[in-house]
Amino acid sequence: MQSKNVGRQQRGPLIQGSLVWRYQPPSHVTSMASLGSNLVVIGTIQGHMCLVDWTKRTKVSLSFSHEHRPKVLQTWIPHDRLRAPKEDKSLRKMMGITKLKVETSNQECIVGEQHWGRCRVKWVTQSGWLLSTILDSTRRHHDCIVHYSSPEVLFKNNDGTPISTNQKSWSLPYNRVGIDLSSNQVLACFVGVPTVTKILSHHDKFVLDSQPNTIVSKEISFIVHDMDNDTHKISFPGVVKELPQALAVHPSLEWIVIGVRNKLLVLC
Repeated sequence: MQSKNVGRQQRGPLIQGSLVWRYQPPSHVTSMASLGSNLVVIGTIQGHMCLVDWTKRTKVSLSFSHEHRPKVLQTWIPHDRLRAPKEDKSLRKMMGITKLKVETSNQECIVGEQHWGRCRVKWVTQSGWLLSTILDSTRRHHDCIVHYSSPEVLFKNNDGTPISTNQKSWSLPYNRVGIDLSSNQVLACFVGVPTVTKILSHHDKFVLDSQPNTIVSKEISFIVHDMDNDTHKISFPGVVKELPQALAVHPSLEWIVIGVRNKLLVLC
């Protein structure tokens, strides 16, 4: 019994709590996921994605410092290649990564000493968009793919007539949206952003008012992105009257537990 306990203590370095290295990403960290035994994918509040090899360390370039930093393989902002955030400044401010997931279904993603292959990373942004990109050992920055975007803002006249404008903008959530990326059968489940409608009372329909009347749709829904890469929008029942901030979804969608403020609701 004593030998077993000694063995457990020897192979448990994390329990000792010793500092291996210290690293400060470009902005606040919001989500992380492991990739194999030595790589960590990091997402930040400003949309940065960092790929770190924690087993390879470099000494901090200060004569008085004894600290080490991990080897940062990649650091970039994937959504910088998208057109929509450039057109809508409000959207760009909410493209930070809320939660990310490494798809382990990619058989080419093999971690080794010199080559770790490639895999796809999916994430949900603060604005309720579902995006993905490819990570590979060549360190090439692949295109960012939009699997789902929040609905565009609708502009209407006082009488309800739609107005065409040159300005494109997207509906943004008025609260944090619930996300569940834990299932391997359903790649992503998250709360959809309600459609925003702006009523313009200006006499010139092609000139936007500085303070239009804003109407937020009362429809509450959640988005399901499945293994076939299809996206489905499912409406919550009328009992759900606010955007859920937390989600727990059964792998086969047999039930959903949602958190709204100080309440938990179970839907079957």
